[in-house]
Amino acid sequence: MQITLRLCDSLHAKVREKARELGRSVNSYLVQLIQSDLQLPESRVPPEIASAKKTAIQADAERLLNWSLEHQGEEPTDQTMMEEFSWSERMILPRRSLFKALYRRDPRIKELKETLRRKAFDFLDEMKDENWRSIEIKDHGHFDLDAILSISKSYAEAILKDLEARGWIEISESSIDETIRIQVNGFRCANRECSGIITMRMKERELSPCHKCGQIILTSKDRGWLEYNGFDLKDISGPSVPSGPGV
Repeated sequence: MQITLRLCDSLHAKVREKARELGRSVNSYLVQLIQSDLQLPESRVPPEIASAKKTAIQADAERLLNWSLEHQGEEPTDQTMMEEFSWSERMILPRRSLFKALYRRDPRIKELKETLRRKAFDFLDEMKDENWRSIEIKDHGHFDLDAILSISKSYAEAILKDLEARGWIEISESSIDETIRIQVNGFRCANRECSGIITMRMKERELSPCHKCGQIILTSKDRGWLEYNGFDLKDISGPSVPSGPGV
């Protein structure tokens, strides 16, 4: 059965009995049914069911997705759901579970996060010291990545963690004066048709190819910095290109 038929069955006692038999709440059991239906290809969903009236949980999950699209891919917190949608804690679980399934599948979310990730990296790349390729932040109040990107502070922190997980930056904090140091390990790919990032591993003096085009194409400025700092680039395939506007 498809999702609409199953949710209609929930009006009857057998769904409650099945949930009880599995030791689950009715909401939890319905979420499982919803998620299993989302995994079906669209071609297997009968037209009369695909066009059927949405359930309250489906409609609310789509509202959450729209909220996320309006906020550059940020996932709403429980507090946001309670304040902006006036939902109780009990209402949040099934809606959030279905929202996450929609969130993971939506290509618009992926595109938004990729764009935001690149904006964050470009901001850090512009701030860095050219010699050390690092940023020292002594006054945390002046590091306004959230304001630059027009996102919440918590989302900005999540973006920084994402950049660090990708190896594009490395974050450390001094135990003496709490100064935060951000080492910029990524280089903008110099392929004019690409917006990817080439990553360096400083200790190993190695480069990882661009995460988008799979090549290592550097500006003459970046190649010069790498060679000065001990990187052997003679076996790097692909030409370097001059530094300049738009590169």
